[in-house]
Amino acid sequence: MIPGGVVPALVGSLAISPDNTRLAYTTAPCATSPRPLPRGVPDHPSAALPGNASLTVLEMTTGAHRTWTTDRPSVVGEIVWAADGATLGYTVAEVHPVPQGDPSQPPGDIVDTLTMRTLDTGSAGTDLLAGPALFHQPDGASVTSAIMNLDGHTGVGTMRQASPPAIATFDFAAGQPIVVTHTFPITNRDLYSITLGDRNTPRYACLDGVDPFGRLIQGTLTTTSPRPLSCGTAYDTPR
Repeated sequence: MIPGGVVPALVGSLAISPDNTRLAYTTAPCATSPRPLPRGVPDHPSAALPGNASLTVLEMTTGAHRTWTTDRPSVVGEIVWAADGATLGYTVAEVHPVPQGDPSQPPGDIVDTLTMRTLDTGSAGTDLLAGPALFHQPDGASVTSAIMNLDGHTGVGTMRQASPPAIATFDFAAGQPIVVTHTFPITNRDLYSITLGDRNTPRYACLDGVDPFGRLIQGTLTTTSPRPLSCGTAYDTPR
C-alpha cells in the first residue's frame, strides 16, 4: 500500500524513480457523457477533454506529493526519470479547438506546439512549461512518441510525416536539431507498431504516447476512442 490517499481522476504515465522511492504521474478527469463504442467493445472509463495539464510526484514512503501544472489547455505524457533520480523528462503539447466549419478535421481538439522538456524536481516553481526544452516538434510532422534517455539530455522518438506519408524514428539532443534514423513509408492500409530502445535497462515507466489516456487520433483529441487504458514500458537506448 502506497500512502497518499485516493486520486479522484484517471491516472496515466506512471513512472517510478530509479531508487524506487518516488512515483511520477499525470491525471485527467473522467468523461461524464456517454461514448459511442463499436459493437462488441466493452465499456471502460475514459478521460474528459483536457484542461490544464498536471504532473505530480508522490513520495511513496511518506505520501507527500508535489504538482506542476500549465496555464493553458494542454496534455502531458511520456514521463520518465533520468538516472540522477531528480530529473523528469516529458512531452507537453498545447490543445486548441478545431476551427468551426473545417471539414478536414474530425470533431475534437487539435494537439500542437509539442515540446519535450525536463524538470528538476528539486527546484522551486510549479510551471511545467518553464523547464528546458530538449526539442520542439518539427513543422509538418506529428510526434507520436518521445522518450528521454537516462542522461537527461538526449532521447529517441517517432513522428508521423504528412508528405510523403511516413512514420519516422529520430534521435534528439538538447540544443541540436533532431536526426531522423529510419523512415517507413505508409499507405492507408498500413498499421505500424514501433518499439523504441531495447530491454537491457528497464525504466519502469508506462509510456503510451503524448496523451496517455487514448484520446489522441492523428493529432486530434476525442473522448470517443475505444482504446482502454493500457501500460507500455520504456527502456533506455544504449549510447
